Amino acid sequence: SGARLAVQQINDAGMVLPGKTLRLLSFDTATEAQQTVRGTLSVCDEYKVIGIVGTATSTESQAAALIAEIFATSLISYASTAAALSDKDRYATFFRTVPPDTLQAYGRPFPLSEYFPDILAGYERVVLK
Repeated sequence: SGARLAVQQINDAGMVLPGKTLRLLSFDTATEAQQTVRGTLSVCDEYKVIGIVGTATSTESQAAALIAEIFATSLISYASTAAALSDKDRYATFFRTVPPDTLQAYGRPFPLSEYFPDILAGYERVVLK
């Protein structure tokens, strides 16, 4: 997979994380909150991970984020759009790469756009035509 290749290339380069070895762990949530909690507890407690990439749904992310925060572990989701996940008091270690539903519903640019004018211009050309 792409993630495994990226981990291998980072470790082979040796300059991205000098003196450290990146390790990829994975677990199947079956898109169920209960499985997500079990998997998150396992990787946080047994493996002492510093970050988690996933999950596929907002419900799973909400469950995983609460567990991850207990272990001071960051969780970044590529698909979770629930507005509730924007509550940094409740989900302090949760991050996402997609805008929340509240922004998608109005076609607004993603929050980081003010820092990336070129990305914003491209976004506006394509999406806001």
